[in-house]
Amino acid sequence: MDSEKLAIRSGAAPAAAPPRSDEAERSALLTHAVRSALVVDCCGTIRCHSGEARSRLDLGEDCVGASIEVVATRLGFPVDEDVRSVLAGAPSIERLVRGPNGLWLNLRFKRCALGAGPGVVIVVTDATTAHTFEVHTVWGASVVQNCREAIVGVYRDGTIVIWNAGAQTLLGWNRSEIDGRSVLTLIPPENQRDARVLTDAVFKGVRIGPVETELLSKDQERIPVRGSLAPVVDSAGEVLGALLLCECTDQAGDEDMAEIAHSLQSVDSRILDGAAALKLTNASLQRELAERDLLAGRVAHAQDLERRRIGRELHDSVGQYLSALSMNLMQLERGRIPIAESARRLITDSTCLLEQCVKEVRTISYLLHPPALDELGLVMATRWYCDGFSSRSGIRLTLEVGESVERMSPNVELSLFRVLQESLSNIQRHAECTEARVSLQCTGSVVRLEVSDTGCGIPAEQLGRLNGAGGTSGVGIAGMRDRLRQLGGRLTVASDTTGTSVVAVVALEQRDRRHSPGAERSQGWPT
Repeated sequence: MDSEKLAIRSGAAPAAAPPRSDEAERSALLTHAVRSALVVDCCGTIRCHSGEARSRLDLGEDCVGASIEVVATRLGFPVDEDVRSVLAGAPSIERLVRGPNGLWLNLRFKRCALGAGPGVVIVVTDATTAHTFEVHTVWGASVVQNCREAIVGVYRDGTIVIWNAGAQTLLGWNRSEIDGRSVLTLIPPENQRDARVLTDAVFKGVRIGPVETELLSKDQERIPVRGSLAPVVDSAGEVLGALLLCECTDQAGDEDMAEIAHSLQSVDSRILDGAAALKLTNASLQRELAERDLLAGRVAHAQDLERRRIGRELHDSVGQYLSALSMNLMQLERGRIPIAESARRLITDSTCLLEQCVKEVRTISYLLHPPALDELGLVMATRWYCDGFSSRSGIRLTLEVGESVERMSPNVELSLFRVLQESLSNIQRHAECTEARVSLQCTGSVVRLEVSDTGCGIPAEQLGRLNGAGGTSGVGIAGMRDRLRQLGGRLTVASDTTGTSVVAVVALEQRDRRHSPGAERSQGWPT
């Protein structure tokens, strides 16, 4: 046994070993020496391979005797050209290719002797981990170098090993000048003790920052910086060193202010654009409101004219016919024509009904457009209307009229009279009260009409809709508001559980005043 081992070490074949063929020797070489390889002869034919190489290249079990072009097809890479180059005398070639399974493979082509002619051994190794590490290293270095902030890497002994362009811009040292120096080169003497304490904490795995301090530039100028310290840890969890990331506080402030100024400028631009658009929208709304008010004024004026016409027709036409009919019935009742007693009673009842009908027609006529409003003014029309309302509804009504109230323009008097009518009508229909109050006052150039009751009030939700901007309200409230808005006045409605108050306020101009001293002294109501 010892003599056999000695023969193998000296390079001679053992005397007792049986002879082997070249093919057997190559297979033994691949199995015991190279775990992942295949052999190609001078014709480009695969002569033998190891199972691991066949698996990594995704070759079939019958690939022996096939052309190397099979491998080129599997990899999508012209490995056959590299085989021909090595056979032609080129030195060893090494390639990094992506394998069929998505893994990175390293292929090394080396010339060898194969029987009577040359051959090529292709060694196949897994390079995925190494390639990934290289890619990550390249990317990491690129990130460090292109980062705007200064990045300084320090070993545990304090030696500077990483210095990016941001650090060179901030402190003036280039990479060759600072590489290998102690990090204390950058620290002012009075701060070096604190710096050692901080780095010792970082080397124990503690992350520090952000903190504000000073660093020394190449010209020994103190640069105020704001930065952070973080430990650099390997895959085993051991701290290799520290990484300093910092930026000049003045520069950061200037950049922040510039960014803020740019943002403010952008905001100002958007505000100006929005203001211009809002101005156009407001102008359009103002035109629409003016057109709406003009239309509302025309509608109200047309309604007043129509009411006046209907009232006049009722008074002058229907009223006269009814009066004539009443006189005829009175002649029958008082005449000497013999009439049965039953017929006479019927005539008497008809006369009473007719008189009531005449009174109602006259009242409706005056309600549609009271002639006294034009002839005697708002004060007398208000007194007459309040008396009639109290007698018709059974609600006790208190009227207060200020001594300074004078005649006003027809539009103002008519608008305030319509507010009075609508408010008292709402009290009769909804308030469920027995008492109400009307106040007409004039202070300076402002006339104020208030109609209030002691009823059940308006629910809060409905009141919000009545007073809300853009809220929905009844036709009567909307009509009153439109009338007053035409005159530059306003209408407010206040209500709670103790009652409701409607207030109309109109500012009078000189042209709205029509002084009539005899208005207050006039008595009676035309019939």
